[in-house]
Amino acid sequence: MIDTNVFLSGLFWDGKPKQVLELAFTKKVVGVTSPAILLELENKLLQKFRYPEDQVKKYIELILSHFMVVEAKFKLSAVPDDHTDNKIIEAALEAKANYIVTGDNHLLKLKVFNNVKILDPGNFLRSTQ
Repeated sequence: MIDTNVFLSGLFWDGKPKQVLELAFTKKVVGVTSPAILLELENKLLQKFRYPEDQVKKYIELILSHFMVVEAKFKLSAVPDDHTDNKIIEAALEAKANYIVTGDNHLLKLKVFNNVKILDPGNFLRSTQ
């Protein structure tokens, strides 16, 4: 499961988030996302980064063509410090993901949730070697 901040960092900068995305785009790992994450990504690209709408559409289409998209059938209250991050946990559990890859400190603080390891991109990359 890839969090919104990894999608954003991987798009704009070279580094570990981009390497994580490349693993998913080349099918070396199974990339997972959700409609809620894609909507958040689209909104941030358009509103915060003022990214051109046609480029946002292309990026979302690229993700859709390489990632499994799951929608959680349940709601959790797993992230006490930021309830908006619950969507990440919910989708990861729905997908039966092994990992959540994120730069979000609210999620990283949990470390593990129901056997799903929560790692930053660097630690995730080390775990795949």
